[in-house]
Amino acid sequence: MAHSSLFTSNTDEWFTPAELFDELNAEYGPFELDVCATPENAKCSNFFTKEQDCLKQDWTVVKKCWMNPPYGHPEKPCKPQCPKQKCKKRGWHVETYIPGVIDFMRKASETAKQGTMVVALVPARTDAKWWHSYVWDRKARAPYPGVCINYLKGRRTFGGAKSSAPFPSVVVIFNPPT
Repeated sequence: MAHSSLFTSNTDEWFTPAELFDELNAEYGPFELDVCATPENAKCSNFFTKEQDCLKQDWTVVKKCWMNPPYGHPEKPCKPQCPKQKCKKRGWHVETYIPGVIDFMRKASETAKQGTMVVALVPARTDAKWWHSYVWDRKARAPYPGVCINYLKGRRTFGGAKSSAPFPSVVVIFNPPT
C-alpha cells in the first residue's frame, strides 16, 4: 500500500529543472513567455507571477509560451464552519478560489486555439479529469487535435526538491490550428 505522504506536498510550486527547460526550449521554442513563474524561477524574460494571475492575462501576445503550473486540485472558498481536513491541517481557510492544474490546462488549450503554442510540463496523470478534458480524446483514442504528448523517461528532480518527484512527468504541447 502506498504511503499517502508520497503524493502530497506543502507546496505545489516547484522550479522547472534548468536542463529540461533548455532541452525543450531548443526543441519547441524559443519560448517568449513563462506563464506560471516567480521572479526567482522564471525561465523567460517575460513572465506572469501568481499575483498577476496568469489565468486572467492574455497569453496570445506571443507565439510560444512555457508553462509549469501548480499541480494541485482547485480549491473552492470555504463556507462558514468549514470542516475540510486540509484547512484544519494548514491552520487557515480559503477565502477565494484557488485554481488547480485543470484551470491552467484549460487556459493552455484555449490559448492554442487562438494561435499561440503552449508547452506544458505536468504530471502524467492519465486518470485525471483534466487529462481527458484537454489532452486525451477517449473516443478517438488519441490526443485532441493539435495536442502532442512527450512522455519523459524517469522522474524529475524539481528545483528546490531534495529528491525526485513521486510521479512521472509529461510534456504536453498545445499547437495552434494549422
